[in-house]
Amino acid sequence: MNGITSSFTTDTDQDRNDKAAFGFVGMDYLINDENTLTGSYSNYSVINTDQSIINFLYRDKEGNLTREWDQNFDYRETEKTQIDEVFPNEFERLNLRTNTIESSKDYLLQTDYQTGLGENGTFEIGLRAETRVIKSDFIAENREDEEWKVYQGFDNELDYYERIGGAYVQYGQRFEKLSYLLGLRAEYTFVNIDLLDELEDVNKDYTRLFPTFNMSYQFTDATATQLSYSRRIRRPHFGFLNPFAGFSNPTEIFQGNPDLDPAYTHRVEWNLVQTWEKVSFNPAIYYSATQDYFEFYFEQQADGLVTQTPVNLQLEQNYGIEIIASYRPNKSLSFNGEFNWFGYEQTGDFQDRNFDFAANTWSSRFTARYRFLSTFSTQARWNYQAAYEDAVSKRKAIHYADFALS
Repeated sequence: MNGITSSFTTDTDQDRNDKAAFGFVGMDYLINDENTLTGSYSNYSVINTDQSIINFLYRDKEGNLTREWDQNFDYRETEKTQIDEVFPNEFERLNLRTNTIESSKDYLLQTDYQTGLGENGTFEIGLRAETRVIKSDFIAENREDEEWKVYQGFDNELDYYERIGGAYVQYGQRFEKLSYLLGLRAEYTFVNIDLLDELEDVNKDYTRLFPTFNMSYQFTDATATQLSYSRRIRRPHFGFLNPFAGFSNPTEIFQGNPDLDPAYTHRVEWNLVQTWEKVSFNPAIYYSATQDYFEFYFEQQADGLVTQTPVNLQLEQNYGIEIIASYRPNKSLSFNGEFNWFGYEQTGDFQDRNFDFAANTWSSRFTARYRFLSTFSTQARWNYQAAYEDAVSKRKAIHYADFALS
């Protein structure tokens, strides 16, 4: 902090209580054997009444305790956060309340047409129109001198509009052992972000093309290979765009970036599928290049408060090998294992800071399933993710197991 090496640890005691409801209704009308009209409506509602008590311990580079804070956090609207310093002095540092009113509406219209073309060919076209409207009203206030005052300027209304129009066409052909699929999707996107304060509104519109190609070859009934290429888009979700979000701890604030652009990925993959009577083996190698990938920019203010903001950086490249294998000794028992090793190279600059970084890591998963008494099944799974780091963060290895009975 402020040029001085320091660290802090947290201990959280949380009482979780979420009430959620989901409703869905849909209808299909079969016009004829080749045409279907579909309509659906869904609604999701959740009430979060979590409460937590968090203890923050700040230490210098020698490990000596320099500060200790206790935070009481109530997730129910209006959210309440109270932070007390218990060392080296005892007093109330912050008494914060926040209120968020947010709504999201999505409208989708889609039509697809598919027909045979030639003896073994298929032809498909489609149109898609999507509109997303999000409204958010957020305010954070701190109690000072018996009055509630806006905290750190966090008082904002935001309206987000996103309209996407797309069209695609694809053609596939199958021969005796060889098959291929060619596709092209065009998308037009319009985004308007209305920030109802002194911040400048954001307006963007762009058209992008997304080609795809798949080719597979069946050597025998037990051996096949496939080569594929695709261009993909990853749009930032609303939490990444909203500059005014909630508070989770007294040391760091997350602020969205309304000027964030989508990330575009070119991906090439080759895989082999080999099966025997009880065993299958599926290795694959892949490479991807992502333009304008998302990374987090951290900035520390004079009072030590750290702000975290997502930004676009130039290029991220990933390459690796993935192996999936399964073994089924009988009808009741099966085992499945996955292993993924990949390297990555990230390049980019933001506000005179260089984010170039290169490393590699790996992950694995092992699953066992067993069926018994004809109607019961059980599953156990172990997961492992090796340590990961990039230009701004480090994460230690993670491993966990889960068990299910049905």
